[in-house]
Amino acid sequence: MIVHEADGSIHSFVVPYASVPMLLRPGMDRWVITNGQVRNDSLLNGKPYFVEGTYQRGINNWLTVYGGVQSTYRALYKSYLVGAAVNTPAGAFGVDITNSHTNFTGAESLSGYSARLSYAKNVPTYGTTFAVAAYRYSNADYLSLQDAVQGQDTLTTLRSHDVNVGVPYRSKQRLQVTLNQDFGDKKGQLYFNGSRNTYWNNASTATTYQVGYTNAWRSINYSVTGSRTYSSSPIYAGSRYDNQFGVNVTIPLGAPSRNRPSLTLSSTHSDYAGNSDRAIVTGSFGDRSQYNYNASASYDDQNGAQTTGSASLGWQAPYANLNANYSYASRYQQGGVSASGGVVVHPGGVTLAPSLSLDSPIAIVEAPDAKGALISSNGQSRIDRRGYAVATGLMPYRMNDVTLDPLGTSMDVELQTTRQQTAPRAGAVIPLKFKTVSGRAVMIRATQGNGEVLPFGADVLNEKGDTVGMVGQGGQLFVRGAEDGGTLLVRWGDDEAKQCKVSYQLPAREKGESAAVQAIDAVCR
Repeated sequence: MIVHEADGSIHSFVVPYASVPMLLRPGMDRWVITNGQVRNDSLLNGKPYFVEGTYQRGINNWLTVYGGVQSTYRALYKSYLVGAAVNTPAGAFGVDITNSHTNFTGAESLSGYSARLSYAKNVPTYGTTFAVAAYRYSNADYLSLQDAVQGQDTLTTLRSHDVNVGVPYRSKQRLQVTLNQDFGDKKGQLYFNGSRNTYWNNASTATTYQVGYTNAWRSINYSVTGSRTYSSSPIYAGSRYDNQFGVNVTIPLGAPSRNRPSLTLSSTHSDYAGNSDRAIVTGSFGDRSQYNYNASASYDDQNGAQTTGSASLGWQAPYANLNANYSYASRYQQGGVSASGGVVVHPGGVTLAPSLSLDSPIAIVEAPDAKGALISSNGQSRIDRRGYAVATGLMPYRMNDVTLDPLGTSMDVELQTTRQQTAPRAGAVIPLKFKTVSGRAVMIRATQGNGEVLPFGADVLNEKGDTVGMVGQGGQLFVRGAEDGGTLLVRWGDDEAKQCKVSYQLPAREKGESAAVQAIDAVCR
């Protein structure tokens, strides 16, 4: 990197590039401790709790060592990992070994080793990224935490039905290769992925290769992909090859705009599954893109030629998500409507939310009298009539901005602040209060008794002696909380000659009349 300093001097230095995530700079440490519950909704017999910890240490510019441990609360599973990553001019290498111990209920203990060798190289000058990872498992008894949990759940379910079953087959060797090439200058990107898996106990072998190219011409994006899969298994009477090819084109429709719809055309061919063609139009409308639509038509010749069509319309309302859909095929027709959202009970009452995730933190936003204010950092959520709203989609353990847009609120309400920040824990419910000032607003164009304009910046006080504003340009006074009339003191000095009073009277509002800033003329005497 070359830096041109302000005094004209030039400094140059090399920025080291770590192409393997395990690498750290010299003297740097990184540790993580996780305590939680396995997240797998397919489990039928409970989700075990587990704890894991990892530690990395940068020894020097080319060597990083790391290790880790993982264990369930009960004796079901334990594993230990130790490894090192080395950075060289030819690329970055990593090697580690994992030892696992599994104790299935009512079965013998299983123990095995997994060895992994990885290599990665990035060449920014040519836009090339290459990575390869090779895994070797010592025997069929090596299991990952997910394998152990899923295996225990399966065994428990089958044994409850008096079915005796052994442990499912496991991987023996695995090789993964990834290559990405960015040609730059609007010439597109090329990628290649390849993997080969072999298993113990003479189980099936699977090999997959995939290559693809993506690019854009003007505002049209397109991609071409091809893949070849080889599977060896008794159910295929030996082996089977499946070649797949696909083309995908996305075309924007109309002039550039936030709600511009797009047309996506795709066609795929598979030796095993046949041909499939699809056309999809998607778009949105509304001043905040709160309405969305989708229409598609497809043709599939697998298991007999079949043409299908579908359409959907959605509305992200302030307090719920509403959707309607219809689909048609030669053998059926289907239509439906749906509504989704969330309900939050808090000390201020009950508040509705258009979406809610129990795993993500939320914020209870309180803005008194600010009905209709939009939480601009959270889709279409708005402050309800009681002054509350729910801000969802917050990221745990990170700083989040929660902002209010006053557009849509009454002119009789002023937001003292429109932005707050919070860094919540996972699953937390955070109260956020936005200060507001309520009252009828009036703009008074005032002059002194001699016709001169009031001094700019003079203080404006109400009848209680509270400061309610300052004199603006041209002697204009903006007052909040004016109600139907009153007297204001304008002061730009301690002498009586530098003070005067403005008396005003506002017309009464008719029933149902919307709030608006009233503008009047007055004389300060």
